[in-house]
Order: sequence, then structure tokens, then C-alpha cells
Amino acid sequence: MLFVTESKFINISHPRKLLSLIQDYELKFRPDSPITQKAMESLGQDRYHFRRKNKFELHYDFEIQKIPYTEKDLQRAYLNYLRELIMDYQNLFDGRKRIKADFQRRQREEDELRGQYFHILKLSKWPEPVKTKRFISSFEILNLDQKLQLIEDERNKEQKINDCFAKQAIKQELDRRLKIQEISQREEKLLATRKETFDNLKKKAASENKKVYEKLQIHQQKVREQIENDFQNSKSIQEKMEAKQFSIQQQRTKMISEIASRNRKLEDKINHFKDDFGNRLMEDLTRKQQA
Repeated sequence: MLFVTESKFINISHPRKLLSLIQDYELKFRPDSPITQKAMESLGQDRYHFRRKNKFELHYDFEIQKIPYTEKDLQRAYLNYLRELIMDYQNLFDGRKRIKADFQRRQREEDELRGQYFHILKLSKWPEPVKTKRFISSFEILNLDQKLQLIEDERNKEQKINDCFAKQAIKQELDRRLKIQEISQREEKLLATRKETFDNLKKKAASENKKVYEKLQIHQQKVREQIENDFQNSKSIQEKMEAKQFSIQQQRTKMISEIASRNRKLEDKINHFKDDFGNRLMEDLTRKQQA
């Protein structure tokens, strides 16, 4: 709990930020505690498998006490632990603020009383000129109202001095705000310049894209026309080839029919020759038999 008093945890008003700092602190600077090491050994893991060291300790405590638990119970216990840390921190912060305010109030009262005492002591022990002596003699016979008036005058002088310091602080604050305003105006001008440059580049890119798109359309039109012409040419070539093949087929059919007719004529002649030759043989044979 003492680590909350470190310098990096002081002057933090937001609990969420404190929560993240506590988590980072426990993970980075307290992972080697004995309970953490035992918990990691019992789990068979190392600290890089988990985000928070307290999960190991709570896990280990649950296992020692033999209490059934879930991840939700573990998370709830851890959040309660962090709430206690935040409450301790807030109490510590409030106590420090209260002690500081009390100390400043007492310091002002002591300074005020010390200033009055030294002023009276100086007037009573170190008389310098005749005027001072007269003042002292007159001071000794002052009544209570006059003494209060004198104290009020001293307070007014101190107030004037404080006002001078306040004016100086106000002047510094105004200078700081003026500087911040100048920086803001400079950043706004720079942002406007960047925006204008970006718009110009955007317009230029749009015009270039338009030109490229037009060129692409023209090129696509030319390609389509070329493809159409090639298609027409290929179609005419195909028609010519089909006509040529048809003529070749007709010539082939004609030649086949001519060859077939010649073969038929030749067969007729051969058959006719065979018939004549057979008739002649028969006639010769008949004559020889008759003779």
C-alpha cells in the first residue's frame, strides 16, 4: 500500500487513470513476490501469460482455502482490491490537502504575528533619529484603535505587495494565453494552408483522372472497332473458305461420279467381251464335234 505515496501517484484526481497506473505498477515492479512465484509454479505458467499479478495471488489464495471459484469471482475480488487501493489513495490525498491548507493558514498567522512583533521590537529597541523617537514616544501612548489602525496599515502594505505579485502573475498568465492564442492562430493558418493545398491537389487529381478516363474510353472504342473489323474480316474469310470447300466437294463428287460411270462402262465392255468369247468357243467346239 505504500507505493501509492510515490511521486508518480500524487496529484491524480481521476480514478480510472490511477487504476491503470496501479495495474502497471503491480505488473512491472512486483511480479517476483513469493506468493506470485508460488501461484505461477502451481499453475505451470509464467507472468507473461497474464495481464495482472494480483490474479496469481487471488488464484493461489482460492486454491489454498479450497474454495470453489470462477473467473467472475476472481475478477470481483480483484476489483474490490483495487477499490480499496483507490479509497486509500483518495483518503491520503484528501488528508494531504487538508494538512497543507492547515499548514498554510498557520504559516500566514505566524508570519503576521511575527511581522507585528518585529515591528514593535524594532521600534522599541533600535531608535534611530529624533523623528523615530517622537514616533516611539507617540506609539507608546497609542490607544487600541490606533494600534489596530497601524496593524491595518501594515496589512494594506502587505496586500499591495501581494497585489503587485498578483498583477505580475496575471500579466504572465495573459502573456501565456496570448502566446497560446498566437500558436493556435498559427496552427489554424497552417491547417488552412494545408487544406487549400490538399484541395488543389484533389482538384488536379480529379482533372487528371478525367483526362485518363477520356483517353481510356477512346482507346476502348478503338479496340472495339478493331475487334469488330477483325471479326468481319474473319467472317468473310470463313465464308470464302466454306465456299472453296463446297466447290472442292462438288468437284470431288463429280470426279467420283465420272470414275464410277467409266468403271460401269468398262465392266459392261468386259462382260460383253466375255459373252462374245464364250459364244465363239462354243461355236468352235460345236464345229469340231460335227466334223
